[in-house]
Amino acid sequence: MQAEHVSSEKLVAQANAELDAARKALADANAAIIATGAKLAEAQKTLTTAQANAAGVPKLVETRTAEAKAASDRANVAAAALNNSTSALLAATKIAAERFKALPPKK
Repeated sequence: MQAEHVSSEKLVAQANAELDAARKALADANAAIIATGAKLAEAQKTLTTAQANAAGVPKLVETRTAEAKAASDRANVAAAALNNSTSALLAATKIAAERFKALPPKK
């Protein structure tokens, strides 16, 4: 009977050790779950910020496209004005050359 009692105490001690290990494993698992929850919350916050930033991108592209078109239009107007000025200068130069040729010779 004494041997059975000693064997029983060993089994109880082993069961208690296994129970303590299981409690520690449960505590570690709970800590990991909490840490994962915090990481998930941070990731959700980052995602929300990224989505908010991405929502403004089409409007920004539209604005920049309009600005580029306006700049292109201004450049076209300036090029046309330069072309007109160059043509007028060329015409004035031709007229001046013809008038110079028409002057009486120097004596």
